[in-house]
Order: sequence, then structure tokens, then C-alpha cells
Amino acid sequence: MLSGAAIGAQFGTLATKYVKGLTIRLYFAVTMLLSGVSVIFKQISSHYQDVYAPTMNNWISSTTGLTEKPAVRDWIWENKPLVKSWMAQQSETIQAAYGMEKAWNGYSGYLMLGAACGLSAIIIVRMVQGIVRERRARSIIVALEVPTEYTVTDAG
Repeated sequence: MLSGAAIGAQFGTLATKYVKGLTIRLYFAVTMLLSGVSVIFKQISSHYQDVYAPTMNNWISSTTGLTEKPAVRDWIWENKPLVKSWMAQQSETIQAAYGMEKAWNGYSGYLMLGAACGLSAIIIVRMVQGIVRERRARSIIVALEVPTEYTVTDAG
């Protein structure tokens, strides 16, 4: 994590040379708004989970005797095929709620991943454009410079 932060700090310093700080703050503000939308998606997901979770927890408790949340979570993770077959035997309402919970949870993750990747891509593209623009301007200046020293040779 420390090396990532060190590299990120160097990259950020270089990026602010070519992308104005106000612009980067605007991009981060958009990302924060998308984070808020992601939280809303997670909340929607949790409401769907409230529909099927009690029934699933009762089944797991009666089948395995597990009642503590971490133990139940681990058991579900280790027994996915069994949970899927149990889910297939449930009512359409529970199956639909399970599917919608997974979908909204996925939307939340994809939104955040997309926002982070999009923000990084925009900043990198703008930075590369700035570097190209600076090099082009520097090459024009070098081409226009007149040498200050001339070597005079005597032909005589």
C-alpha cells in the first residue's frame, strides 16, 4: 500500500501539471455523486435481501444449527450448490427477491468500478494530451531559435 501511495503521489503531481486542479476536483465531485448513487443501489439491494434472508436463515439454522451471522455467511460460501438448490425450491417471490438483490448489488459494484476507471482514464488522457502539447511547443521553440555563436573561419 505504501508503494502504491508513493507512485500515486508522483502520478498525481505530474497529472496536476497538465490537468488543472479545479478540473480534477470536478472529476472527483462527479465520482462522489456516483458513490452516492452506488450507496442508494446498495440500500435497494438490502431491501430485497430483507425479503428472502429470514427464510434462508431459518433453513440454515434448522439444518446446521448455526445462528451467528459470520458462521452462517461462511457456511453459505462453502455450500453454494446446496443453497442454490434450496433457492430453486422456494416461491417465486423469494427467488425474485434473491435475483434482484444480486442484481442491485452488482449494479452498485459496477458503477463504482466504472467511475474509478473512467476517472483514471480521463485524467490519463488529459495528461498525455498536455505532455504532447508541451513537447510540440518545445520542438517549435527549438526549431525557431537562432544559434548565438557562429564559428568564423578565415578563408585567407
